[in-house]
Amino acid sequence: MITWNESLIWFVLLFLIVPVWSIAYFSVTHWPLHRGPAYTHVRSWHHKNVNVGPWSGLAMHLLE
Repeated sequence: MITWNESLIWFVLLFLIVPVWSIAYFSVTHWPLHRGPAYTHVRSWHHKNVNVGPWSGLAMHLLE
């Protein structure tokens, strides 16, 4: 764990980089699931969920 007092530069860099990395990682892994056979056989299962709630993120295909 990096604290503010321990290393200010690393703390600030990671504070700025982690959200960007998180969004980029999600986008790169999510985009192929909406193309071709991956959507037809895998991702469509997730989009058929009509009961939206706090647990709707668990309505996924086994391969997701």
